[in-house]
Amino acid sequence: MRRKILQIAGLLFLSLILLGHVSALTPQEAMMQAWKTGNYSIVEPYLSPAMKAAFSERIFQSARGELIKRYGEIEGYRLIKKEKEEGYEVYYYRVEAKNAAYTVSVAVKDGKVEGFHVVSAPGTQNGNTPPLAPQDAMMKAWKSGNYSIAEPYMSPEMKKGLSEKVFRTVRDEMVKSYGQIKGYQLEKTEEKGGYQIYIYRVIAEKGNYTVSVTVKDGRIEGFHIVPGFNPKNALYPLLGGLLGLLLIWAYLRRFHAGELILGAVLLIPVLLFQPLVQRLPEFLGVDSTAFFVLWTGLIAALFQEPLKYHFSRNKTLGKALYVGAGFGVGEAVYAAVLSSLFAGSPMAVIERALALLFHASTTVLFAYSYRNGWGRKALLAMVLVHWLTDSIATCWHVSPSNEVLAAGYAVMLLTALAILPKLLPLARAESEEPEVRW
Repeated sequence: MRRKILQIAGLLFLSLILLGHVSALTPQEAMMQAWKTGNYSIVEPYLSPAMKAAFSERIFQSARGELIKRYGEIEGYRLIKKEKEEGYEVYYYRVEAKNAAYTVSVAVKDGKVEGFHVVSAPGTQNGNTPPLAPQDAMMKAWKSGNYSIAEPYMSPEMKKGLSEKVFRTVRDEMVKSYGQIKGYQLEKTEEKGGYQIYIYRVIAEKGNYTVSVTVKDGRIEGFHIVPGFNPKNALYPLLGGLLGLLLIWAYLRRFHAGELILGAVLLIPVLLFQPLVQRLPEFLGVDSTAFFVLWTGLIAALFQEPLKYHFSRNKTLGKALYVGAGFGVGEAVYAAVLSSLFAGSPMAVIERALALLFHASTTVLFAYSYRNGWGRKALLAMVLVHWLTDSIATCWHVSPSNEVLAAGYAVMLLTALAILPKLLPLARAESEEPEVRW
């Protein structure tokens, strides 16, 4: 009897050992068994917190169901290769389904599943199906420049806000500033208001920068360049503002520091309140790109031109000129701050010089027209011109192209050429008032 009890106990012990070996799956094997059987609980203990958040059971079942509809029930799988990519162990499996075979990859790091993707399948564009980890898809798209990798997992709002054209334009600017992207790594994850936010460090040839990917319900809801400081990028807009200022000074041979400071100060209320009014259609649920472009341009014109008119109309032509120049200098400094935090472009030299000359031409026109009795007509005309200019600028942000950029520059240049050659000689010949009130 005692021998039988010992035998039974030994068998039970051996069974427990064998069961332990069976249950102690590797993370990649757990992922593949779950994928084959449809049992999410097999892999769930092996998923990293970030992967659990992005690859919920609902997303798992939905993605698996779509592939079963297309290729039939899964009959088996086999490991075909293993690679190391940016600190991850990546396992590639060939999945044999009833109607066709396809390839998946499982990314593992520190004993946790960090990614699962359908790498290739019959009848898919460029051999890609929607990635199953949205944040990873966004980063692969950013690294490679292939927008189609991330597009299937973008929400409708995200697709509209980050079109392929905008994606490429922003990426090209970052590549110009930092060089080609060599890799990326996840730094941390956060949860805010039901959104999962993934912070990545992008490693490029000339330096590193940080981006964030916002995910909710398996959809990409946001992608942002997280501000970092690069003072070199600030040089372009500052040089543009200085160039415009030097052109005015070189002709007048006069400098009015008070009016220059006044013009720069006028930008402060504009920066505080103009963006809030420009976003009203968004708050009210208006969903029209054309309306957004025209509204944004109109509000910019209505905020800026009347303000400049009020503070320049009673001044001499030379001092009025420097009010506009100061406004342009303020914009150049603001653009320099943004460039140092995000990315800069040599084109900012031309843009800021033209913008400064544009603002200076409007304020000198206001002073001239006011003293001659048609100030309000000049104000209306400049509101319309500014509306056109900023609408073109907004159009470029929505759908970037060289043609749109050139059109915006052309309007500013033509405005300056229509006004300054006629009024600059009058400003230089005019005697200055001893003191002008602000």
